[in-house]
Amino acid sequence: MLLRAIISCSVLKQAFANSLSDGLPDEAAMVRQEAGAGKLEKDTIDAIFDEDGSLSAMWEQEAKRAQLETRRLFFSNHGSMPLVPTSSPVTLQTASPSIARTPPPSSGTFPPASGETLSPSSEGTPAPSSAGTFSPDSGGTLAPASEETSAPASEQTLPPDSGGSIAPVSEGTPAPSPSQTNGGDCLEGTTLDAYVTTLLSSITSEDILLDTATPQGQAFAAMISDPFVEQNACRETIDQRYGLMTFYYSTGGDEWSTQTSWLTDSDECAWFGVICGDADSRVTNLTLGVNNLAGPIPEEISTLYKLTRLELFGNNLTSTIPAGIANLTELAVIDLEENSLTGTPLSDAVMQLTSLTQAFFSRNAFEGTIPTTISNLASLQDFWIAANSMSGSLPVDIGGLTMLRSLIMYENEFDGPLPETFSFLTNITNMQLYDNDFSGSIPSSMFGLTQLSVLLLDGNFLDGSISSEISFLTALTDLRLHDNNFDGVIPDDIAFLSSLKFLTLGDTMLNGAIPNVFTLMEGLETIDLGNNMHTGIIPDSLFFLPLVSRVYLQGNDLTGAIPESWSDPPNLIDLFLNDNLLTGSIPAIDDGEFANLQELTLQFNSLTGAVPESLCALRADDGLARLFTDCGGDEPEVECLFPTCCNRCFEGENPEAASPEAGGNSTERLLMENKLDGRHSGTRSDRYSGLTRR
Repeated sequence: MLLRAIISCSVLKQAFANSLSDGLPDEAAMVRQEAGAGKLEKDTIDAIFDEDGSLSAMWEQEAKRAQLETRRLFFSNHGSMPLVPTSSPVTLQTASPSIARTPPPSSGTFPPASGETLSPSSEGTPAPSSAGTFSPDSGGTLAPASEETSAPASEQTLPPDSGGSIAPVSEGTPAPSPSQTNGGDCLEGTTLDAYVTTLLSSITSEDILLDTATPQGQAFAAMISDPFVEQNACRETIDQRYGLMTFYYSTGGDEWSTQTSWLTDSDECAWFGVICGDADSRVTNLTLGVNNLAGPIPEEISTLYKLTRLELFGNNLTSTIPAGIANLTELAVIDLEENSLTGTPLSDAVMQLTSLTQAFFSRNAFEGTIPTTISNLASLQDFWIAANSMSGSLPVDIGGLTMLRSLIMYENEFDGPLPETFSFLTNITNMQLYDNDFSGSIPSSMFGLTQLSVLLLDGNFLDGSISSEISFLTALTDLRLHDNNFDGVIPDDIAFLSSLKFLTLGDTMLNGAIPNVFTLMEGLETIDLGNNMHTGIIPDSLFFLPLVSRVYLQGNDLTGAIPESWSDPPNLIDLFLNDNLLTGSIPAIDDGEFANLQELTLQFNSLTGAVPESLCALRADDGLARLFTDCGGDEPEVECLFPTCCNRCFEGENPEAASPEAGGNSTERLLMENKLDGRHSGTRSDRYSGLTRR
């Protein structure tokens, strides 16, 4: 043992240090160099080398350990070197659509100039930009953070070599990272157990650390018996390995779908889902999406202070986002979607992550409001917080997110008006705010967002008229305003939205004639004007659209005959004309027309005559799944064989009841049934329409 200590701690280290200027030698070369110089006894040399001249396995291990320790000591004083390769960081790019028309004047910069100020719309004030941050080169100390932040500045951890000190950590504050407090020191003059205990007790209280029923206690027990820790007993390795192990135990690691290499004696940078930086072997990416994680994210996540990407979506994570996340000051991407997390996603700790470019919090059990400090996250490009229980009005400070490309907030309980400061989001391409409680009119300033491609405001309480200025949004491909309280007429200028694929304006109080301008909208696939108060005839330009697949005009006061061009669109799937005042007969179709038609609703009109045999033939060929007409009662208005042709017959004189043979139903209930997979949800291309998720 004495001989091994002399070799590993003296000779090899000195040999390695002496040769650093000439490159990093292998272990055998170092020992041969010392032997050749006469610094080793013959008995020692015979014990070290095998007969073929290579290092024996035992001495090779000792040499590697000595080399690693010397490497760490050297580079802690002379900079870092690449140890573990990693993939290049992801670069996000957004193509800006070309705009043909001149929009309203630009809103300028945020906040407004000329002394104009923004009044906060919710409690609290924005945290100073310096709060919770520290410059490694400043040589100073942290200024106190504002009240209610996750950790006062005096309790914040400091970056390596900052020259500062760390105050004791109080309960509920982010756990400090040992590497940030005093990086570079290694085990010396004490036992491994004592050394690890000392280091980790600065992160986790000792009573928790020694409790093997806790994730922290389990991680601690694993650390002190870990061969890798024994061979790499330096602070910079121990803290992040402990953080990862605690994360493993806290989230049920034994039940993960994939856990390759976790808790083995391999470098933690080789564990599944973990990526480290080239320069210092610090963890930069933790990617464990859809991996059956269950349980809370531990405070010890703070040890991974070099993280740039944290992707844990599609699991069963519970509890709140830990305050320790405030320590991840380089975090650019956080994706916690589709979990069971509670509390607020926009805590004071999260508000300190000023490097964030993408924040995905959708489909959890989050609640709370959008704080006025949201503008602190000025680098955000994608902000998704949909399908939670968030509430309150949106603060004007949201206009400070001027880099934003997508704002996804649907299916919450937000209320109040849409903020005028949306006009500052000049880079935004996708805004989905549907199924909330927003009220008031659409701010005219929003019509200057000329890169906007997707605007989904349906399912709110918005009112007023639809301004002709909406035509300035020429990049729009998806405009959904249905299920609101809009009134007035549809402006003719809507024809300038020539890139539109989806236009839904139904279930409002829009009235007047439907403008005959659709020939300019050749890309239109879905148009929904149902359950409004429109009058006049059905414009034939609706059926000149080559790509249209769904037309919903039911529940209006449309008059006149069904246009002869109704069967021209080759891709038509749904055509709802029921509950109007249409007259005349049902037009026949030619062979090959309506080849894709699945639903045709004509009931509760004043149509007469027989259903053309060409339509019935579609039913016989299993091409038309549902055909509804006024063919019920003793004196049906429309002649149609039930059920071989029409599979629902209604009595036109009594719009509240269907014929008994059709299994009577009210109009309202029938319309609900007619939605099938959802009149609107079925036409939504996906729940993140128009947006690439990651």
